[in-house]
Amino acid sequence: MPGCRAMAPPLGCAPMAAPAWVADRRADRRTAGDPWTARPRGRSGIDAVGGGNMRTRSLALALMAGLAIVVSACSSPASPGAGGGKTLKIGMVTDVGTLDDKSFNEASWKGTQDGASQTGSPAPQNIVTKTPADYGPNIQSFVDQKYDVIVTVGFALGDATLKAATANPTVKFIGVDQFICVPKDANDKTCAGAPPANYQGIIFKEQQAGYLVGIVAGTLTKSKVIGAVGGINTVPPVVAYIKGYENGAHSVDPNIKVLEQYVSTDITKAFNDPTTGKAIAQQ
Repeated sequence: MPGCRAMAPPLGCAPMAAPAWVADRRADRRTAGDPWTARPRGRSGIDAVGGGNMRTRSLALALMAGLAIVVSACSSPASPGAGGGKTLKIGMVTDVGTLDDKSFNEASWKGTQDGASQTGSPAPQNIVTKTPADYGPNIQSFVDQKYDVIVTVGFALGDATLKAATANPTVKFIGVDQFICVPKDANDKTCAGAPPANYQGIIFKEQQAGYLVGIVAGTLTKSKVIGAVGGINTVPPVVAYIKGYENGAHSVDPNIKVLEQYVSTDITKAFNDPTTGKAIAQQ
């Protein structure tokens, strides 16, 4: 593609061979002796450290950087934006919940807005997902409106985003908390296939922030019993954070008991039911 520069990652400019650390992560195993959590493997993308408020800032900055890369890597003399690059129509599809959730969706939206502003692109638009059945249609809505960049928020949107990116190679996709797994063939379980060049995942070291919180909890507890409430245990980042929390507490005192409970097995309720979360925490 004309105008593409050797930036990392050159989203949509040229396919990239997976580096060694990505291949290692695809082994889908835990690393023995990892002091943070023995983090579950099997995700690849831009890594951003953080959890809680730290993760919120990290997420916003990672999205802003990703959008800046999209603009600058494939510059065009037409429709000049910041730095003389092309301005982009940018849309964001949330996970199930609300846009002002004081957490994941809101942080992603803030990053998307900042990214658009910093690159001189028009204000982005968003679609708030009401049910998982709407993931695909919501993404397609932006495709049909000729959007240049579509940000999708959350692990659960990974399959729908991969499908859309494969079907629309001229549209750039940024997936938050999304490992891009493309099997090489029907028997491949290690994600050895090449991901679409127009699709970039952003992932985080959730276990590190969880570990630090675990140290605080382990230091403050007098009963030697602490708790963790997660949304759902089928989303790897949630499990990674809680395992980091557990290991952080045990680094203070191996005898501390960590009670873990998840809000729901239904993804439509797991991150959208503060009443149940509060009830669990108050047990």
